[in-house]
Amino acid sequence: MRSIKILFACCILFISLSVKAQSRMEIRAGSEKTRTASWDIGVSPGVFVNRRAYVSNSFTIGGDLRFQKKFSDKFTGLLSLGFQSIDAYPVNTIYYIKAGTKLFVSPIFYAAGEIGLGEYSEGGELLIYTPSIGIIAGKRLDFALKYESYSNLSWPYAQLGLRVGYRFSK
Repeated sequence: MRSIKILFACCILFISLSVKAQSRMEIRAGSEKTRTASWDIGVSPGVFVNRRAYVSNSFTIGGDLRFQKKFSDKFTGLLSLGFQSIDAYPVNTIYYIKAGTKLFVSPIFYAAGEIGLGEYSEGGELLIYTPSIGIIAGKRLDFALKYESYSNLSWPYAQLGLRVGYRFSK
């Protein structure tokens, strides 16, 4: 629990310093301005990949707040704070913080990977990793198909989900 709180405080400090430093920086691409940092909010419905007898429902739902920093046209850094609500013994809700990258294979298609720490509502810490593939639709929507795995639980848990994100800045 203490490690989650320290990591959370470090991430908030990083985000606040990065946003302050980048708030005035913009890269000009022709006549169009491209922001180097942005925030988005996402909803993540999913289904269990490895459903067991102690799972009363095969569906999950979650949400996250994500900070993205664009380092180049092909590489973006990610930092996410979120939760995943599941209906399985002994876990009901997982709260997490993850960091990762997006690698763009074209202007709209990307592959991403995140790794992070989480804590479940009944007490206990776990490691989370999330590979995904996605598409940017327009200037504000982001759709991703993701596989999310949680370890350090007394039972294996993984889900296949869809993340629908809405970007606050263009």
